[in-house]
Amino acid sequence: MRSPVLGLPILAISIPVFSSAQSASTLVATDPNKAYYALKKSLQEFYTQRVLPSNIGKGNDSSQYDLVVCSSGGDFVGGWVDSPSTFLPLANLAARIVVLRNDLQRLGFPENIWRPMLIQFEDAQSARIRRGGETDDRPFLDQLARTLNQYRQQENPRLPVAMMEGGCGAGEIGIKIQLNPPDGEVLFMPKLLYRFCRTLNLDPDNPQACDHWRRAADGTLYQVAGDYRFWARWPDGSTLRGDVDFSKYTEGENVSFTKPR
Repeated sequence: MRSPVLGLPILAISIPVFSSAQSASTLVATDPNKAYYALKKSLQEFYTQRVLPSNIGKGNDSSQYDLVVCSSGGDFVGGWVDSPSTFLPLANLAARIVVLRNDLQRLGFPENIWRPMLIQFEDAQSARIRRGGETDDRPFLDQLARTLNQYRQQENPRLPVAMMEGGCGAGEIGIKIQLNPPDGEVLFMPKLLYRFCRTLNLDPDNPQACDHWRRAADGTLYQVAGDYRFWARWPDGSTLRGDVDFSKYTEGENVSFTKPR
């Protein structure tokens, strides 16, 4: 089993004083609307950079478009966020909205036939999440498919057929973390949460403000998916910071972080 070694130049770490009474976690509970739109803005950046995948061409069939968006907020935070309970459902909703909105624009479906439906669905689902309810997108997707296909049949048969295939699978894994030398510590944060804090004008490198940094419990980082920021530090003041893409590793694989010389 291979054991990748991550080594980057030393970067100085300066942790400023965080004056606001709210951290990223508490803001989700106190102002879920602000948190939701910050999540959506962050996921839009991911879509633009092709980190959040489009559904166009899914299954290598350009004649069809699958309205079931398998990508979710969980793809980028794994089991990272457990409180407040609304965070992950809001992130999942934001991912679906970003993918559908961008894909339908790119495919050439006129916005006037789908945008009002998408906005109504988004508003209803976000309100439902804030009340602690379960989300259900099947009725909306059924209606959206009928609307898109009716337009296609009547106006532009060259557009793809809208359908609902799904077939989504889980992508979370557990990774073993090693430090060389072992007397240091390393913190991790999903890049979605790092961008989320930055969008909220919270310093993502301040653990008090952006309180989503986590240590690997017993040397293993559980339920990880996608891109993460890492911050390794040793007693002599040496530090190492950068990005790591856990989608490149398999379950139980070792990832090593070596102190810079």
